[in-house]
Amino acid sequence: MTDAVLVFPPSYYPWFVAPGLSHLTAWLRSRGWQVVQRDANIPAIEHVLRPEALARAGAPAELVSGIGPALATMRDWQAHHALEPYLAAKQVIEQASLVIDAAVPDTFRIFRNTLQYISAHDARRRAGVMAAVRDRETHLFHDYYRDVEVPAIRALQPRLVGLSVNDHHQLIPSMVLASMLREALPDTHITIGGNLIARLKTSLEADEPETAALYSVVDSFIHHEGEQPLDQLLQELVHGRVANRPVPQVIRFDGARPVSGPPSVPIALDRLPRPDPEAYAPWTPEPVTALNIYRGCYYSGICSFCDINEGYDSVTHETQPDGAVKVKFRKRLRPIEMVAEDLAVWHGETGRTRFSFTDEWFRVSEMLELGEHLARRGLSEIHWEAYARFERAYLEPDTCVQIREAGGRFLQFGLESIAPATLKAMKKGNTPDEYARSLANTTAAGIWNHVFFIVGYPGEPIHHVLPLFRFLTEKGRDVLTVKPTRFQLARRAPLIHSPPEGIEVVPEADWDFFINIPFQYSQSWWCKRCRTELAEDAMVMKQGRPKCAACNSWAERWAPLSRKAVDGIYTLSEVLCERHWSHPATSLFPYVARLFLSEAQMTDFAARLPRLSTVDASAIDQALVKVRGALAREAEMIDGIGRVYADSGLKLPKKFDGYDDFLDHCMAWTEAAAA
Repeated sequence: MTDAVLVFPPSYYPWFVAPGLSHLTAWLRSRGWQVVQRDANIPAIEHVLRPEALARAGAPAELVSGIGPALATMRDWQAHHALEPYLAAKQVIEQASLVIDAAVPDTFRIFRNTLQYISAHDARRRAGVMAAVRDRETHLFHDYYRDVEVPAIRALQPRLVGLSVNDHHQLIPSMVLASMLREALPDTHITIGGNLIARLKTSLEADEPETAALYSVVDSFIHHEGEQPLDQLLQELVHGRVANRPVPQVIRFDGARPVSGPPSVPIALDRLPRPDPEAYAPWTPEPVTALNIYRGCYYSGICSFCDINEGYDSVTHETQPDGAVKVKFRKRLRPIEMVAEDLAVWHGETGRTRFSFTDEWFRVSEMLELGEHLARRGLSEIHWEAYARFERAYLEPDTCVQIREAGGRFLQFGLESIAPATLKAMKKGNTPDEYARSLANTTAAGIWNHVFFIVGYPGEPIHHVLPLFRFLTEKGRDVLTVKPTRFQLARRAPLIHSPPEGIEVVPEADWDFFINIPFQYSQSWWCKRCRTELAEDAMVMKQGRPKCAACNSWAERWAPLSRKAVDGIYTLSEVLCERHWSHPATSLFPYVARLFLSEAQMTDFAARLPRLSTVDASAIDQALVKVRGALAREAEMIDGIGRVYADSGLKLPKKFDGYDDFLDHCMAWTEAAAA
């Protein structure tokens, strides 16, 4: 009997391998368990795109015959260095996904550098998840499960099957697979873990009928890190005790209600064996091996809007004596000498040269230390990418050169905003000048960079976003890629314990399986003449209506931010990205696939490829109207903004005649505000 089968289910990016199961497999094997690791994601995607499925969906003959060679091209070294074969293959795959998308109730599209899967049922609600299970024969991956995955797992007769769910889009596919395994293997313990489960912990513990229904499909859920819970769960299964004994970080149903085990003590990362990424064949010339060396970001609990680190044992939510809840982080690090040894062994055994550090912050000090260890081993051919913070070390050009010599080729930074008030609220600790110098220095050193930014942060007027358009336009040659995101109120972020002013959050009882909690931008009372928000003691009531006590003007209800305004500025942010110099190439090659290209190739491909436009003209026109309206209202209502227009003589156009006209106003406003 196999002790455990660990499965990575669809739907996840086929270019990238998440590190979780590689770590869990190695740990359990080091503890003496027989473990089989299975990737059900990429094979499931390819099964959906197989020639027979395309023919059944009515695809033209050339698409049916071309899909096999196109998928093979994704893993071809030469194709990555010759633009035309890769582009042609990608277009075949995109067209094939559209054929399948039209033939199934779920949404399934592969386009540009991403994959989009959305179930026809709502994964944000427990009732929607169970409806998908009941309707499983229409599920996109049902036939793959029936014909491939379930028979393969059943043949192994495991004691335990563990499904890893990192992303919300994997939840329904996991539950559908679990329901099929439950019928095929009635005596096997089925558990689901992963980062998403840690975020949904409170809903999985709820003594409610919607939660109880989930446990008819699975035996347990594991929240946070899985090494110790899986090890102990297997021990309990061997001894037949699992129904009666609490297991750390395991939520079970005791027949009446969900029951949670105690927390685990975080493992020292030098105790962990080398991860085993054996099971994966992503759509890259060689697998880009993912490493997780910190188990969280040292800024956890400080970046108030982020809960990405919630899946780690390092992160705790602790109630203080005054009743406030504080997010704390216990620092851990796998010794960098061990990390270098991991890379060296993988390279020696498999020839792999490309790696990805998935922690939210790979610190410069550890980057440089890694470079020293790799240099001593003569491993100059190893290249890697990582997430990073704008540390002041990047202000030194020589440091950036050393990072490249250490193997650093691509760094992803959270720029988020350049508005001073927003940076202070986010506790970023940076200035726009530091951003500019860091981006220039990394680019000059031969390191590609990527910046994320947020629109719609509570309290940030649309006017404060305009300088970001100027910044990214003027500094564009020092940035490889740009990605806007709307502000989301993450379920386990520090902000959730004390939501910022300016938003109204739905009650916790209605959170269900949402990982980004619904909220509305809230209205307050403002005086148009004084251009200021009015507190209760700054108003007087006349004829049942409030007036400004200072000037006796009628008060008005107004939300400094609105969904309409945020949607508009987000659409214009997408246009900014599409106009970026590298967009034709970076929209074709996903993040990790770029590690196989040289700087010269990326520049050449960006110049040769046609520029793609995915934001249609009508959406841009509507966005310009929304944003212009928001800017006009801010100029009327917010004193600091109105004063800039009055003092500088700058006029807000009556309308924006296209994106370029809007960009001209961004430039002019930034100049006027700075003066």
